[in-house]
Amino acid sequence: MPSGVHVWQLVLATDVVDDAVTEQKYQRLLSLLAVDERVRCQRYHRLADRLRYAVMRAALRHLIADHLQLPAHCIQLGSTPFGKPCLLAPAAQLQFNLSHSQQLGLIALSAQRPVGVDIEALANTHQQQALQNVFSPREQAYCLQHPHAAAWTQLWTGKEAVLKALGTGLTTALTTLSVLPVATGFEVSLAEPTSPPIQAWPLPVADGYQAALALL
Repeated sequence: MPSGVHVWQLVLATDVVDDAVTEQKYQRLLSLLAVDERVRCQRYHRLADRLRYAVMRAALRHLIADHLQLPAHCIQLGSTPFGKPCLLAPAAQLQFNLSHSQQLGLIALSAQRPVGVDIEALANTHQQQALQNVFSPREQAYCLQHPHAAAWTQLWTGKEAVLKALGTGLTTALTTLSVLPVATGFEVSLAEPTSPPIQAWPLPVADGYQAALALL
């Protein structure tokens, strides 16, 4: 792991067993979130999905507070114009990112460098077909040589982590970005290279998932 970067893995609820108990837990977590976070959380139709979102955001706030040695209620989170989560207050160099998929979540904190993190459950056949439309020619060639879900999902998590570190969202043409596995992590190629070059690595996670971390 690069110096100044920390990553936490969270195990999220597999499903709602007791609606009443889970609703109480959800309401407690919801009280820890800002108004805009509550609005976004309540857009999820399933209680289990709302709970996962609330757990991730509450955990993020507590990790940032612990890092800055402040009470959690002092942490104000927002989003950039492209939707990347950011720290509104207090003023600090801290960078962060988060991602969750099904039962696992990741939170990354970086002392100074912009960071992106992504975790995904292995892509099914339908998802693999959809990914062909966003992979670069080099990535498509790699997938032809490695026609299995783990390889395809690994490429996508690397690509997503890079996009999240860049903070430009889907304004970056996806097919102009290549993220390919190499011995030291990922080789990242952009139409307009960053300075310093962006770095990316796969992250170890449970079977059935792939994950990646990227730093500017």
